[in-house]
Amino acid sequence: MFTTVERHRRMPYLKNLVGQVAPQALPDLRAIGEIRQSVPVNIDRLAFEADHIVPINRIKEHNGFEADIQSGLMKIMVIGLGKIEGAKRYHQAMISYGYHTVIMEGARTVLEKSKILFGVGSIENADDHGK
Repeated sequence: MFTTVERHRRMPYLKNLVGQVAPQALPDLRAIGEIRQSVPVNIDRLAFEADHIVPINRIKEHNGFEADIQSGLMKIMVIGLGKIEGAKRYHQAMISYGYHTVIMEGARTVLEKSKILFGVGSIENADDHGK
């Protein structure tokens, strides 16, 4: 089983029709704040410059930890918009500060400093079936 960071590392960059790396796959980030005065909060530059951002993610129980939030919209705003660099940084910060703190403080920063319009969540049960 791979960790999230290892899965991201193994994913090929998106390629456009002529075989070049698509700009959306490159780690072009904008700093928008910090968690605990030591962990930068970054989001994708194209998302930051967009008129609005609409996060879309499945919502389900996470198999690696227990907290009052799990995998879902808060996590995609922090880790998804932070791309591979954010995923590495936030998963490392979770060791020191805990999952809940990192995700909630990061999500709060993203909501305050970016243009999240609304989110769309697909709810799944423990068997990965939509409800």
